[in-house]
Amino acid sequence: MPSDMPAKWRMSAWIQMAAACSLVVFVAMGAWFASTHPARPPGPRLIPDPRLTPGIALSVSQADVCTEELGTRARFIPASVGRKVFEEYGIRDPGQHAYELDYLIDPELGGSDDIRNFWPQPYAASGWNSHLKDALEDRLHELVCEHKVSLATAQHDISTDWIAAYKKYFQTDGPLAGHSAFAKDRPWEP
Repeated sequence: MPSDMPAKWRMSAWIQMAAACSLVVFVAMGAWFASTHPARPPGPRLIPDPRLTPGIALSVSQADVCTEELGTRARFIPASVGRKVFEEYGIRDPGQHAYELDYLIDPELGGSDDIRNFWPQPYAASGWNSHLKDALEDRLHELVCEHKVSLATAQHDISTDWIAAYKKYFQTDGPLAGHSAFAKDRPWEP
């Protein structure tokens, strides 16, 4: 800065430069934080967040899932697990009968009771809901047991993108009418 500039102007220029540098640092830190902590919108998700629910499978064989009827035995999921899953997804008040605490990889396909295999799946979200996923789970179990699809492929496909898997295994671009009310899991009913 020129030395012949009045002192108050020199001080004002320094303050402006410091403010501008602070703003640049603040914006850079905000961008870094946003890139390392992506926002998760709360509420219904058609596909689970893979960071929270990557899908966890047991170490079972194709014969195990077809002979032991893994999916038909009663499963008790502690309420604490359900609360934790809903909390992680930012859902504070899920509403009665609005969601299914769903396995990403269903037990009948060797899915685990690990919390990383659960997500809050909406019953009525834009056509792609838990009823359709239930129909897909049954279809994949059938295909695995008929040796038309490997267990590993079924687990991978449903855990990666269950909607794409539904379209693939039912050979359709949208939900099939008969599946919209598919009643496999209704935990509130006896």
